[in-house]
Amino acid sequence: MKTHLLLCTFTAICLGCIASQAQEYEYVPFVRENVEWFDGDKYRFIGDTIVEGKTYKKCYQSDSCPFEDNMRLYGLAREEDRVVYCLRPGDEKEEMVEEIIYDFRAEKAGDRVYLSWENTYDENECIIAQIDTILVNGGKRRRIELQDSYQGIYIEGIGSIGPRQGLFHLLFTIPTEIGYTYKTLEYVKNIETGEYEYVNDRKDPCEMEYEYTPYVKECCFGYYHYDPGDVRGYDLDQFYHYFITGEKVVDGKTYKQLVESRNCNFSSGTEVALVREENQKVYLLDGTREWLLYDFSLEKGDIFTVEADSPLNPTGKELKIPVTHDYVTYWVGQVRKVIFLEGYSPWIEGLGTTDRLPLHPFDPD
Repeated sequence: MKTHLLLCTFTAICLGCIASQAQEYEYVPFVRENVEWFDGDKYRFIGDTIVEGKTYKKCYQSDSCPFEDNMRLYGLAREEDRVVYCLRPGDEKEEMVEEIIYDFRAEKAGDRVYLSWENTYDENECIIAQIDTILVNGGKRRRIELQDSYQGIYIEGIGSIGPRQGLFHLLFTIPTEIGYTYKTLEYVKNIETGEYEYVNDRKDPCEMEYEYTPYVKECCFGYYHYDPGDVRGYDLDQFYHYFITGEKVVDGKTYKQLVESRNCNFSSGTEVALVREENQKVYLLDGTREWLLYDFSLEKGDIFTVEADSPLNPTGKELKIPVTHDYVTYWVGQVRKVIFLEGYSPWIEGLGTTDRLPLHPFDPD
């Protein structure tokens, strides 16, 4: 009798284990809301729209904290029978063409799927190299690897983890093509629970604590000088270092030196200006008069004024430049504020403009 009971108990436990294992795998779709992808930009599916009788989810892209402060439509996607289709409204085409970016139906090595390659957007036959499973927050996801592609690996509910140019771009055929830049998926996060489904190197920058980063500090900026006669736009032989260093007191105010140098030693350079920062405003000393170079306290709707006789104003007329928007984003290892001026290069907190020299004139882009 005891043997019979033990056998029944053991059988029940085994059946329970088998049932539990069978329930562990459940397909997780790629196109779903309340999930965030990050590859330097953030992506979320929010809401639906209908195009030619088909229902798509709208995918938004953002680089701000919070996401909603600077989100813009990135594209449309739908999923049917484990195949992911997308439309890219931003593409320069005569008409939007639906493309397949993922096919999760493959079951074994040697199976064939038809996907849009990164470089051509045409559907190409891809052969499955291998399929395995990984654990994601206690559940199983299938990981699919393709033959003859550069890091062509994608995971259910996560997508491609290889180099790409955005959420709807899958594969590289020529990863070393000159001028071809790519991003890498850093994380996939459930924004309702805060759980990460995938982490490569970085987590959500919006979880980092924000602290103002001053522009005037001991540092060095490196620039290629613009050369209008060079087809590349920049003279690669004209690389300059700009050091903010040392201290000088003028009329009771403490300034740092802005030194221009052709090498890594500021002592061999030339002082081109004196700068100081107060209340997130950066001032340039020209002789005995100060001029406002940056104001990182500005917000959307504010006006930045450049006086007519400022050495930074090539127009000779007073300029009143509206701030179109501002937001906080992850840039160069930390969270920083970015300010957009109408018709001018954006300002990045602690860095200034990234495409102009430190003493740039206020002429429109």
